[in-house]
Amino acid sequence: MLRRTVRRAGGSLALSAGMRPKPRLSLALPLAVGTEGLRELCQFELAENPPPSFCARLGDVLPADMQLLALERYDHARSLPARVVGAAYEVRVRSAQGRSPSPQRSESQLVHATGRFACLPELMVEDEREGRVRRIDVKAYVDRVHVELLDGEVHLLSFTARVTSTGTVRPEWVVKALSELAALELEIERVTRTRIELS
Repeated sequence: MLRRTVRRAGGSLALSAGMRPKPRLSLALPLAVGTEGLRELCQFELAENPPPSFCARLGDVLPADMQLLALERYDHARSLPARVVGAAYEVRVRSAQGRSPSPQRSESQLVHATGRFACLPELMVEDEREGRVRRIDVKAYVDRVHVELLDGEVHLLSFTARVTSTGTVRPEWVVKALSELAALELEIERVTRTRIELS
């Protein structure tokens, strides 16, 4: 989609070397399906100088649900994806319908759970995909979680996850860990990645 956007704006993407050249465009950190991204980062290289209208048109031809915030020359020696060290998230959750204590009690349980979360040296959760179960230490990626009561039974969980050479943590794993600590069944309403952190 972004490759097409660059082309529609009048730019021509440079190609990588090798037997199977690919357009030189990459996202800093892929965004999971269903996750909203704020201040996402993308790096691309043009094969030639674009027309004068390129910068203005780039914002105009983006899909309606996307907005160009800035366009800057990239002069760093390392690629953008190689510099990613973390990502900040906000997750809106509510207690499962029919199993919810009062909002105040839910908040109290979640606040207590975030305190325990911060103190624990490790916190394992299980993730099952395609019939295989693996165990993930959520604390290897997230140090602490902040909780805020928004309205009614909706809570906002905020945290920053490290991105390492071995991977990172999925927001739903953090929610699962807190659910178990708080003895609450939490349902995710919305996940937003608010920023990407670079080295």
